[in-house]
Amino acid sequence: MAVCNLMAFIVFTLWPCMPPRLLSDETVAGDIGTIARSFGFTDTVHGTDGAVSVWTANKFCNQWAAMPSLHFGYSLLVGITIMTTPLAPQHRRARSVQIPFFNQSHPQLAPQVKLPPTRRLLCLLVGFLYPFTILIAIVSTANHFILDAVAGAMICAIGWRVNGVLLNLLPFEDWFLWCLRIHKPTFEAFETAELDTSDAGVNFGTRQSVQEL
Repeated sequence: MAVCNLMAFIVFTLWPCMPPRLLSDETVAGDIGTIARSFGFTDTVHGTDGAVSVWTANKFCNQWAAMPSLHFGYSLLVGITIMTTPLAPQHRRARSVQIPFFNQSHPQLAPQVKLPPTRRLLCLLVGFLYPFTILIAIVSTANHFILDAVAGAMICAIGWRVNGVLLNLLPFEDWFLWCLRIHKPTFEAFETAELDTSDAGVNFGTRQSVQEL
C-alpha cells in the first residue's frame, strides 16, 4: 500500500480529477453548470442527507483525487492477499470431479475436472467479492468513474510487483529509529559451555559457582 500511495499521490499532484458527484454542484452557474447537472449525479457527501463529516469537510481533504481510485486499489490488494493466503498442507489437496453425462457405460473412463480445495475456493470467492463490492459502492455513490477504478487496479498491480523496492529503505529506517532511541533490538548469539550438575556429590558452594558462571 505504501508503493500505491506514493504513485497515486504523484498522479493526484500532476493530474487532479474530480469525482462525478461534484457535477451536481448547484453553485456553478451558466451553461456549464446546467450541462454538468444534466448527467444526474448526486453528491452523496456534501449534498442533502450526505455523508459529510470532519474527514471530508476539512481544508486538508483533497476533493480532486478521484483518479486513480485508491478505494478500489486498496480493496484489490486486500482481495489478492486473501486469494493467495497460504493454506495448511492438509487443505491443499485438489479434488477430481467426473463430468456427468459422459461415457455412462464406462464411468471410470469419463473425463475429470480438477477443482481446488474447498478452503482455496472460499479464499478465491471472498477475495473476488470484496473488491467487486467496493467497485459497486464507489460507482453507485458517484465517488468514482469506472475508469478511476481501472487506474486504481493498474496502480495496485504495479505496487504488488515492485513492493520489494521498499526493502532498500530498511537502513534509513534503522538509522531514524536509532536517532529517536527506539531502534530495534539486536540479537547476538553467545556460546555457552554445557555444565553437568547432576552429580549428587556436588555441594552448595559448587552449585552457586556454577550458577554464577
